[in-house]
Formats: sequence, structure tokens, C-alpha cells
Amino acid sequence: MRLQVEKIYDRRATELPTNSVVASVVVDDPYSVIGEKLTVLRSLRDDPLAGMLSRRQIDDAQFMAGRKWQEYAEMSEVGGVQAVDTTKEPVDGGGAFREPISDRQIEAFKSMADISALLGPVASRLILEILGFRVSIRQAAESRGRFTKWGWEKTGREFRDALEKMAVFLGYAQTKT
Repeated sequence: MRLQVEKIYDRRATELPTNSVVASVVVDDPYSVIGEKLTVLRSLRDDPLAGMLSRRQIDDAQFMAGRKWQEYAEMSEVGGVQAVDTTKEPVDGGGAFREPISDRQIEAFKSMADISALLGPVASRLILEILGFRVSIRQAAESRGRFTKWGWEKTGREFRDALEKMAVFLGYAQTKT
């Protein structure tokens, strides 16, 4: 027996900004009690990894490995940026308080180091640029002196190879035979 749910309103966007770059993605409906799915628009403008997935340049395992690397990078950040409160009176000797490094941060540091050792310095730098600094494949290629379409394709292939190694290492994919 299928439960009938009345749809009260339409949550789809009808207008997008002129400079938007989006792709349709199917996700779980957070308001559904019976596990329905929604088709939503994902912004791709500042997300090279999602853009490559939407164009089928990488597979789900490579995408998940890239997202895991980004998670490790976020966890391994030490100390957040703190604004100076100008309304409080300054105190002598009030040096900066440093929060202790958590176990999760230590694990993230170790995972990042393991991935870096697996990939080597060149591929690690490429992963950092694209996943950490969110530059495009084209920008990463040009920073390496590759200004032609062939150079961009070579950089993209190197990036996908690094993602594949990470996917196997992190357990999202099996070694291709």
C-alpha cells in the first residue's frame, strides 16, 4: 500500500542568477517520511570536483575520495581565524590562547600525510590546488606552464589518476586489473 502525500508547495527554483553554473542531482527529500527523492540543482561554479562528476569525467568513488580529502583538510586546520573584539579593553600579557589539537585533527594529519606519501609531491600539489584552493583544471595546468588544450587534458588526466589512487587507498574503489 502506497501512502499518498499531498504536496503543499513547489520548492524548485524558477530563476537562477546569470552567472550560475549548475547540474541536476537526485537527493533524499529531507521532509519525506517515506524516503522520497528530489531533483535539486547543485552549484558547480566553485566546486571543480562536483563539476567533473556532473560531466562524468570522474566516477563516484573518485568523487568520494576527493570529498574525503577535503574533509581531512578541514579537520586538520589548526586554530580558526578570530576577530579582535575592539569593544573590550586590552589586557597586558593576554597572549593568544591556543586550543589543544584534538584526536580527530591528529588522525586527519596522519591521513593527509599517508595520502601525500602515496601520491608523491607533484600529484599532492595538484590535489591541494584543485581540492584545497578550488582552482579549475585549466588554472592548475596554466600554473604549470601548460597553456594548450593538450596541457589541460594532461593535467586533468593526472588529477583523475591521483583521485583513483586515493579512491583505492581509502577503500572506495578496487584496483583495476
